[in-house]
Amino acid sequence: MINSGLKDGIHFEKVENEELAVGDVMQDLVYITHRLTIEKKKIEKLKAQLHVLDMEDDEPKNTHIIFVDDEKEAKKADPAKLLDTHPSLLNRSFNRLHSSQLSSLDNNLHDQALLTENKAKNGEKPKLVKPGTNTSAPIYQWPKQRKT
Repeated sequence: MINSGLKDGIHFEKVENEELAVGDVMQDLVYITHRLTIEKKKIEKLKAQLHVLDMEDDEPKNTHIIFVDDEKEAKKADPAKLLDTHPSLLNRSFNRLHSSQLSSLDNNLHDQALLTENKAKNGEKPKLVKPGTNTSAPIYQWPKQRKT
């Protein structure tokens, strides 16, 4: 009510023409650049966490060059045998498991002793929902219990 008034029955605001001081503009500019650097750092952190999304690409961004002696050997060279891995893992640019690691992983998936060691506190065993196959691990259901 202090900064407003009536003139001929019409309400109006009393506005003073203010000019911005250089100090006010500089203060705003410093604040904006501060917030900009904070947001850029957040963006960089998020981009760093998205490295797993590279797996969705059909072709890897990095290439692995295998050197051989002559063209004849290059034509008959099998990258899966040279890298000692499964052919389906050749497109991966990281965490490419060797054949020995894959075979031990497969044995661990079907090892019943490892699964029965992990029992619930009350002694109940997990129930087998779906048995494992050559391409998938078995699915177990543990009894529900409330943590106290």
